Amino acid sequence: MRVELPSGSDRIDGWLELPQPGGTHPGVVVIPDVRGLYDHYRDVARRLADAGFAALAVNLYARGESPDTSDMQQVFRFMRELPDR
Repeated sequence: MRVELPSGSDRIDGWLELPQPGGTHPGVVVIPDVRGLYDHYRDVARRLADAGFAALAVNLYARGESPDTSDMQQVFRFMRELPDR
């Protein structure tokens, strides 16, 4: 399921998958690459939930425009210029 996490005045997109049955389970945080929270990372969270983990994929690059991922120099420049907050 899609979730939004508050971070100051920002909202961070996330994807949460929970194992069945409900109850208490160990958790895993999945950090996507600079391209964001696309189908691959949602699938990783689903597979972790199938293995018995609560999995939260968090789009940490959501605080601004994503770079053109076909230009790796632009991607690296984008990543270097991100604030550490």
